[in-house]
Amino acid sequence: MNKFNLTFSCEILSEHKPEDAKRRFGRMFHIEDPQRLEQFFSGETIIVRRNLERKAAADLFQKMRTIGLVAELVKMS
Repeated sequence: MNKFNLTFSCEILSEHKPEDAKRRFGRMFHIEDPQRLEQFFSGETIIVRRNLERKAAADLFQKMRTIGLVAELVKMS
């Protein structure tokens, strides 16, 4: 069975305000500390979730798009 990592490299979709997208990301992943939240928007690619099955990966990918963020699914070898 294929497994995926969900990655994020701080890219925000152009039709979304950055501050709103950050706030929604924090809410989605239960991050309340503003300094910790800013670490996710440092410009580096981070792995948001690891070892996801295809359906869970696709669902999370779509949720990221919905809140205004560009995510990538990376197939694990």
